[in-house]
Amino acid sequence: TIITAMTIRSSTPKHRQHPSNVRSRKKAMLKCMISTALYREILLMQEMDADALEQTLLSYMKKQKVSAIRKRAAGKRRHRQRKSWAAFESNLTDRQFRRYFRMSRECFHDLCRRIEENVGEAQFKSEAYLLSRR
Repeated sequence: TIITAMTIRSSTPKHRQHPSNVRSRKKAMLKCMISTALYREILLMQEMDADALEQTLLSYMKKQKVSAIRKRAAGKRRHRQRKSWAAFESNLTDRQFRRYFRMSRECFHDLCRRIEENVGEAQFKSEAYLLSRR
């Protein structure tokens, strides 16, 4: 069986048609075409029951599709920088702070200081300590 290459027009804008994206789409299409060609060849050989063969190939192709979808989603993830404690605390009003931590800011800072004195700086790992270790 001869596999002919098909020209596929993409609906994505040209600025999004990065060469690596185009290559990966071409590879996926080629894999699909090869799978289809293999399916036809195997049917022609009639070594297996047609229904069993169809179920096997369909499940294989579904797994490949799910794998490709997950791979694409993983590539589109955005790295988010964790918000520092100082930035988080400064965005809270006194009322919000009290609702979050059930104590005032002064009481919270005093509690943190006491814990740090008892367990040690290395165990408590305040934001200032972590920044100094970098």
